Amino acid sequence: MNNDTIKLLKLEESTVDEDSFFVEIKNNITYAHFKLLNKTQCCSNCGSINFVTHDYQTKKLLHGLFIKSKCILLYKARRFKCKDCGRVFYEYNPFAPKGDQITQSTKISVL
Repeated sequence: MNNDTIKLLKLEESTVDEDSFFVEIKNNITYAHFKLLNKTQCCSNCGSINFVTHDYQTKKLLHGLFIKSKCILLYKARRFKCKDCGRVFYEYNPFAPKGDQITQSTKISVL
């Protein structure tokens, strides 16, 4: 079931943690809650792979795939802390560039 919903929302199946994925509808707005699978990354400051998960922050992204109702992705973004340089950084997000509150697929749909 979750796999079909992930496909319907046009999210990448290989990146979404299916165990954390669920959808709810409130006031004609579809909310998709999820986390990404933990992939190997490196520190954006020094390039080190020596880091730990610092915390999670929920990102709210407008995902305008449905015409009749609004769709919002509530994505729990991991923040890592580098053990070498001390910098805190977010995991790679395939949906929207840093600072954006609208997904790339929504931008493409608008164009």
